[in-house]
Amino acid sequence: MAGYGTTAGFKAYADARGWDYTTPAYADPQIDAARERASDYIDGTFRNQFPGYKTDGREQAREWPRVGAVDREGLSIDSAEVPVEILNATYEGTWREVQTPGSLVPDLKAGGGVLKRVKAGSVEVEYDNDGTVSKTFAAIEQALGSLLVVRSRYSGVAVRA
Repeated sequence: MAGYGTTAGFKAYADARGWDYTTPAYADPQIDAARERASDYIDGTFRNQFPGYKTDGREQAREWPRVGAVDREGLSIDSAEVPVEILNATYEGTWREVQTPGSLVPDLKAGGGVLKRVKAGSVEVEYDNDGTVSKTFAAIEQALGSLLVVRSRYSGVAVRA
């Protein structure tokens, strides 16, 4: 299963943003592995918000390309195309993963009444988290913004027979 985009595409994206990926830690094999993890993250996190259906159905490992997909403006996305939004989001995720492998999908403990109190003299700080902890990556979500289908718990999805 190949990740979205290419190493050359990542480097061009990074160059346009002034990111320095030239140190030995950013060799092509590390970039390729990070791009694979970023692709996994995008598919796993956003698959229920993508328009259309996988071109090759369940046989297809990745979520893209898709048939019947349109962007938020209603413009059709070719059924053989992996949209630039997916590529850009992948490169954003690749940058994070190449710097800190596993950062997109860290193993986090569920919340449920985590309480921490710190007191130093007359100053006291208390943190209370009664839900699960999760990370969000605004740059990735923004890159995907024009593709994602906004759904509520009251909306449904038609399924082909």
